[in-house]
Amino acid sequence: MPPTADADALLALVRAYAAACDARDADALRRCFTTGATLTVHWSDRPASTLVLPDAAGPITHSLGRYDRTDHVVGDHRAEIDGDTATGVTHCVAHHVHGATDHVMTIRYLDRYRRTPDGWRIETRDLHEDRAETRPVDD
Repeated sequence: MPPTADADALLALVRAYAAACDARDADALRRCFTTGATLTVHWSDRPASTLVLPDAAGPITHSLGRYDRTDHVVGDHRAEIDGDTATGVTHCVAHHVHGATDHVMTIRYLDRYRRTPDGWRIETRDLHEDRAETRPVDD
């Protein structure tokens, strides 16, 4: 079992990422990553794409702005901590609402974390879109 304080801090980091995405807060998103971190999105229907953080935080939040709202619901999170590094798996259901539709993605994040003087940060994040569907939004 990982030390409780570190496990709690890593879960808080994962939740901070989700909250920053939903709030379109590029500064908060930048604070989730180490300098030079990578975010690789493994789409279910097209080639993977890689972004380098923290520079890509603005484009990410700008891209999310095309939706009326997003809701990233963090589910199961597991972490293996080894000193000042850790790996983790997080499951998330992300709703992307635009008009009368909700594009729902089931996401699995595979992360590598590093402890910095400012706390735990994401060093690499592989986002796997395991499933996606578009649903109507009820009025």
